[in-house]
Amino acid sequence: MIIVAAPTGRLTRALSSRALVFIGLISYPLYLWHWPILSFIRIVEGPAVPAMSVAMALLLSFVLATATFLWIERPLRSRRGRLGIISLTSAMAIVGLAGLIGANQWLKPRLYRARARRVQRGRNGLAISKPGIHSSTEG
Repeated sequence: MIIVAAPTGRLTRALSSRALVFIGLISYPLYLWHWPILSFIRIVEGPAVPAMSVAMALLLSFVLATATFLWIERPLRSRRGRLGIISLTSAMAIVGLAGLIGANQWLKPRLYRARARRVQRGRNGLAISKPGIHSSTEG
């Protein structure tokens, strides 16, 4: 249907709108950003993620995708040679280092606290079981 659309048809004009073209330009960075952010929200919030958290995560994904396109992808496409490679390598190192620092400073202690709470519940005689495995306190 899109292939046979006339160059002056409504569908062609709609798909050529600035908003849809912009979404097309940021689609790959958006694809790269949205799953890590949504996964992180699920890790932090637990299995029941509030709708507002999902909305904020998606908004953050769009902001980061736009920034990635404007400040990383577009400049790297225009540069050729050694400067582009150095820029990309530096950007990847900075992002990786930020993730490592963030995981050690914020996420790791949070996960340790959650594990300590589970262990403490087990010590207090509360049944901790996994699906399909019955503990000795269950009937």
